[in-house]
Amino acid sequence: KPLHLTMGRGGAIGRPYDAPGEAIGTTSSAPWAEGKKLLPRVPARRLSVGSWSAAPVALELDWENGRLVLECPQGQLEARWADLSGELRPHGGDAEQLVLDLSRPPQFLQRPPPEPDAAGEEGGYVYTTDFTGGEASQVGRYLVQLPRGALSAHDDALRRAGIRVRRGGAVLGAGGKASLGPLSPARRKPPSSSPRLDAITLQEQLERALRERQARPTGICPVREALHGALLEELAGTIARDEPRRGTLLRRVAGESRMTIDAYRTVYEKSLLFGASKLSEAAALKGNLEGRIAELQAETASLADEVRSLTDLCESLEHRAQRAEAQAEAETHDASALRAEGEQLQGLLDALRPG
Repeated sequence: KPLHLTMGRGGAIGRPYDAPGEAIGTTSSAPWAEGKKLLPRVPARRLSVGSWSAAPVALELDWENGRLVLECPQGQLEARWADLSGELRPHGGDAEQLVLDLSRPPQFLQRPPPEPDAAGEEGGYVYTTDFTGGEASQVGRYLVQLPRGALSAHDDALRRAGIRVRRGGAVLGAGGKASLGPLSPARRKPPSSSPRLDAITLQEQLERALRERQARPTGICPVREALHGALLEELAGTIARDEPRRGTLLRRVAGESRMTIDAYRTVYEKSLLFGASKLSEAAALKGNLEGRIAELQAETASLADEVRSLTDLCESLEHRAQRAEAQAEAETHDASALRAEGEQLQGLLDALRPG
């Protein structure tokens, strides 16, 4: 069944309720919402896990969703029946002892501190870190002391859940589940929960490391890249211990992201080399072009001087031609006048001659 989460007080994540898609209300003072089916609760005297113990204790038996909740003053420990095996046996004159072996650590829940304007209302449980000093996460055997006969109404359900029940010297079967025995370290896994407080602490540690190592907030920064890579590797390893396939997928996604980053880095470095080579070529070409431009400018200046001198020569020759033409016209006119005068004088001379 998928894990349905809800936001509790102060943005915390509330624990799942016994029905799909439902969550514990944040205004109810009981660990179940009003109007929902009440879960069987069995009072117990003491819970012992390694060197840690708590009293009093209450067992919440959620047969429908396959959960066992151990409620103590510090908070709640929630485990699934699929991860449990154990035995219910007599313990002293008026007591029984429920011995539980967990193949994986439980989930830890606590009530968040009340808000100032909550008017005395208690909020719903939220996921938290191991409040047993690490004992519940490392030790696989839980000992619960109960009054004699407290679980007598649940003997059949306990056997189906894999708990052997001893009554009057007789041992009732455990529903085909493995018999009680010490857990091997291979069956024991790290905490499977993803507490909100751990996430906040991890975020604060990351921010502090970024500040201490003076990582740049934007742009390319090897320090920030190394810190985020270590964080992602740690998260992938933590997830892989509970969900190997999900951890493998996360590592594959991280590897593909690194390959993409390396590809972009290679393109960036090659583009820098290409740009530097083009810049050097442009600088050399610019130097050659500047010399050629200077030569062409000098040649243009000399040709301009030559054009000016030729223009002056053309103007002077044109002026001389105009003067020579005017002089030739004047001489032609004088010659015509003298010729006419000569003819006139010759006619006069012929007239004056005697017969």
